[in-house]
Amino acid sequence: MIDLHIHSNHSDGTDSVLEILEKANNKLSQISITDHNTYLGGLEAFQYQSKFPNMEIIIGSELSSTYYGKEAHVLGYFNSKDFKTEKLNKFIEETQKMKKEVLSAMINKINQKFHENFSYEEIAAKYPHTILNRVHLCHLLLDKGYISSIDEGFQKYLKRGRPCFVSRDYYPLKEVIHLIHESGGLAIKAHPVVDKPDGIYMRTYLSEAFDLGLDGVEVFHSRQNEIQSQELLSICKEFKKIPTGGSDYHGNIKKVPLGYGNVSDRYKISF
Repeated sequence: MIDLHIHSNHSDGTDSVLEILEKANNKLSQISITDHNTYLGGLEAFQYQSKFPNMEIIIGSELSSTYYGKEAHVLGYFNSKDFKTEKLNKFIEETQKMKKEVLSAMINKINQKFHENFSYEEIAAKYPHTILNRVHLCHLLLDKGYISSIDEGFQKYLKRGRPCFVSRDYYPLKEVIHLIHESGGLAIKAHPVVDKPDGIYMRTYLSEAFDLGLDGVEVFHSRQNEIQSQELLSICKEFKKIPTGGSDYHGNIKKVPLGYGNVSDRYKISF
């Protein structure tokens, strides 16, 4: 089995890289740690490869883009022999700047709603080696007793359309795909069922992304059912694109187990 969509505490997961690898050892044949807008978790995992010889470790990252007017995530899987980080580092730096501005605006809305005085710096100090996102704002609300779970924080306050949400525009999908290719990687559309806007046919959504250079699709994912996965698999076969899959594991946050879906070895990434 494989799991090519995993988050560590380098972004919004709760487990360290080593904890993830130890849980996956002797269970999964190929994994990739794909933290949001950083490859540091994936790189750290790859550096442990010699300690886990029966499990292939792929350097990965989940990068944010804009497609069809909505945030769309792209999984980048990088060939360790050709991995180039210069342009990727610049993208990550600029994306972090955008995210800081958006999170700061969300914090301002939280302060207004709850008559608090939270700051971005306060959260950054609490998670010094982490790429911050809305999960960390939910933790803030949870610690203060305003919510009883992370999911409640999203559903009531921080999901699109909720009172503390602030929209953001990232780089266009085409540019993110090109960046992944320039960095020695393959670009795979993460959880298309989650990202696709309503009213757009899935085949149209993906075929136009293929025209932009997308290499494949996350066919199997914890928020897709079997019928949806089979539709995605059929589209990949039609366009001769790479099908793969992953759990979107976040440790204790989402309660999705590592290796969820029992994704077959036939969907491994290969370079």
